[in-house]
Amino acid sequence: LNAQDSTSTALKWAIAGQAADLISTEILLANGGVELNPLMADRSVRVVVKIILVAVICKYAELYPENKTALTVAAMLSWLYPVNNLIQIMTLSRE
Repeated sequence: LNAQDSTSTALKWAIAGQAADLISTEILLANGGVELNPLMADRSVRVVVKIILVAVICKYAELYPENKTALTVAAMLSWLYPVNNLIQIMTLSRE
């Protein structure tokens, strides 16, 4: 049960990180920021890619619930982009 709880927590953080990235990217772009990934320049592409990433992460968690390390890494990586976006937003607000 403990391993399942850890997997569930990591999965929630990974999904939240993807949502935070999408939201913070939209806020950044609305305030004059720039999307660093040229493949993600279009809003429709960003939304579809995030949906696919969340589906892949959820499927992985379903297939390999015992591998909490991979989900923890996915959660940590998911939060790198929103942090970068927030740094850019703060930088723009100082200008």
